[in-house]
Amino acid sequence: MRIALWLFRFAVFVLLLGFAIKNTEPAQLKFFFGTAWNAPLIMILLAFFVAGVLLCMAALAGVLFGFKRENGRLQRQLARITSTSSGAATPVQPPREL
Repeated sequence: MRIALWLFRFAVFVLLLGFAIKNTEPAQLKFFFGTAWNAPLIMILLAFFVAGVLLCMAALAGVLFGFKRENGRLQRQLARITSTSSGAATPVQPPREL
């Protein structure tokens, strides 16, 4: 299974490398107010891919911090339940809806 995974990774790498080699001609990206960016097409594609990944990570940061806060609250609640020495269980409130 590991060999198949490495072969798949190598094939994807070779395909992406071939894509990069085929797209090395200069391209001009025009912005507002007469500004332009001259770079190889593959560099422009890479820059926009990285910008998209960073934008998605920023969009998900709030959700992930909310999950972390909810997890801490549930762990404190579990610790409080397990630390009670009496046999009676402490009533547990259901988690809030997101």
